[in-house]
Amino acid sequence: MGDTVRPDWSGRLRQVWRLPPRDVSALVVSTPTNIRYLCGFDGSAGVLVCTANSDWLILDGRYARAAERGRERGLIGPVEVLTASGSLDERLADLLSELGASSIGFEAGFVTVATLQNWERRSPNVRFEATTSWIESIRTIKDAIELATIRRSCKLLSDVARNLRQWVINGR
Repeated sequence: MGDTVRPDWSGRLRQVWRLPPRDVSALVVSTPTNIRYLCGFDGSAGVLVCTANSDWLILDGRYARAAERGRERGLIGPVEVLTASGSLDERLADLLSELGASSIGFEAGFVTVATLQNWERRSPNVRFEATTSWIESIRTIKDAIELATIRRSCKLLSDVARNLRQWVINGR
């Protein structure tokens, strides 16, 4: 469960499998915004793989140690951090092979054709299923942390609007 500062990462990760839009055994999340929402990782390069029972965050060496420390301090959700010694796509293919997954969902609106073809070449026994708005539909329902943040923002903005006449001088 989250606290007043951090979201409930494990709850968000579980939410992924409440109503999956496709018959897939895993979801590859590659959009930084969705990765940050689900597990708190805020780097520019990474791939999150979610299954009904486990979650993996594949990162290159620049981020792996920081992510491990963040996970230990509760800043990153309960994911297993995997370091890619080569490319992220190569480590993703290795993980998918280890999972024995035959059907994998991916974020169709964000994965390039070249990336998808690379994944298909590296994982020939996997069927990649395009999904749209899977995580975005989860993000539309705000949790307690998000609601508290929105309320704080509204109060601050209201305070600014209330005091604007005092701060603005006519003609300047």
